[in-house]
Amino acid sequence: MNDPGTHHTDPKKLPYQENDSLMTTKLTFGENIGDAPDDWYVVYQNEESQVLEAMAYIVTFGGRDQEKAAQNPHAISYSDYKKVEDIPFAQQWKFWNWSEKNGLAEQLGKATISNIQFSDDASIFDKKEGP
Repeated sequence: MNDPGTHHTDPKKLPYQENDSLMTTKLTFGENIGDAPDDWYVVYQNEESQVLEAMAYIVTFGGRDQEKAAQNPHAISYSDYKKVEDIPFAQQWKFWNWSEKNGLAEQLGKATISNIQFSDDASIFDKKEGP
């Protein structure tokens, strides 16, 4: 989130869930940064633990128009953090509809992340050729 070419707005409180608000910053990208530089993220931080609480986003990858994508933003909330080699990982992810006015709205799905481990084989992240 702090790589060269990333930009953050000044922190501000936004609605999170129900009557709760959290500090956020909007993350955007410079021109020609990443695979989808028109995407944006609203990052919610847990003020007490300082971990990522949720992230709202739009998807423009594949040539989708930014304005159209912004009409249907979604969010992922993160919970049940577990430390693996002193790095916190969220084991529970929930997927939501999202709006700046109301925060996280209807839950769309959920995922459980387990068996988190590190590998010494960095080649697993190599870009594959072909279909």
